[in-house]
Parts: sequence; C-alpha cells; structure tokens
Amino acid sequence: MKKGLAFILSIFMMLSVAACGAESSGQEENETFGDSTQAVTWLESIGMTGESAGAGNGETAITITIGDIVLDGVIYDTALAQEIKEYFPLTISMSGFGGREYYGGVDFYPAEENLVGGGNTFHDGDITYCEAHHNMANFYAQTDDPVLSVDVIPIGRVTSDLSVFENLDSREEITFSLAE
Repeated sequence: MKKGLAFILSIFMMLSVAACGAESSGQEENETFGDSTQAVTWLESIGMTGESAGAGNGETAITITIGDIVLDGVIYDTALAQEIKEYFPLTISMSGFGGREYYGGVDFYPAEENLVGGGNTFHDGDITYCEAHHNMANFYAQTDDPVLSVDVIPIGRVTSDLSVFENLDSREEITFSLAE
C-alpha cells in the first residue's frame, strides 16, 4: 500500500512541478492542484480515502503556541521528526524573515543518520530543521524567490490558517507541543 501511495504521490509531484513551469493564462497558477485540499479530493476520487490517502498516516498531532494563539499541526513519522518530538514541549525564540518564515536556534543536535531528505525549497506550512544553521523554521508564504540558501528538512507542517504569521511581531516565542 505504501509503494502505491508513493507512486501516486510521485505522479502528483511531477504534475505539480510541470505546472509550475507553465505560462499563466490569467487563471489560478498551478490549476492541477492549487492546494492540499484539491490533492486530497483527487486522491479520494481515485479510491484512496482516509488512512490510505495520508490522513494521519504515521503523523502525530501537535500544537504550535504563539502567545494566545494556538495553531494545529502534525509531526511526520520520520526518524528526525521523531527525535525532535522527544524535546516537546519545545519553546524556541523565533525571528520573522522575508515575509515567509519564522526561524530560531535549538539547543540540541540531532543524530547525523537522521539528517536526510532535505532540499532548498519549501511549501507553505512546512516546519523544518536546518542542519547548516542549527535551527527550526515555520514557513508560511511563498515569495518571489522561494529558493533557500541552505537545505532544510521538513519534519512536519502547520495545518491551521497560516495568515496569523503575517501579523506577528518580528520576534516571537513559539512552543511546539504534542496535542492533548
């Protein structure tokens, strides 16, 4: 089942990448799958529902607290994400950068063998770990230049409305916790 899901997700990624290079005709960019809701709808339309479509498939529910704001999210079922989850609740002093992310240093060094699967791009909502800068980041908005100067490894994602990040102070204490 996992191989089948991986194959379908690979096709989805190829279609997404191909759509990104296409000229826009004034309509929504990337009409194939504009957001994760459309992707889930498509997966359900081909008979992949519930757990088989990735809904909670090995993910752990978390909360992200910023002052009085509480956001929902998930931590992935990867070795790195599971290692970092052991430090929860984890409060990080994070700074806003470029109108796209909040990042901040952490006080631990993940095991080297867990530092796999990174790249220099991001998706809105990604929670990442960056080995080069020894920090974590919440990405909330694509910008004119979505290519990062270093690789980041996705460890989870914020599933709540990301617009709250647009109105935060330049520096915030952000706490990652397991959902109750």
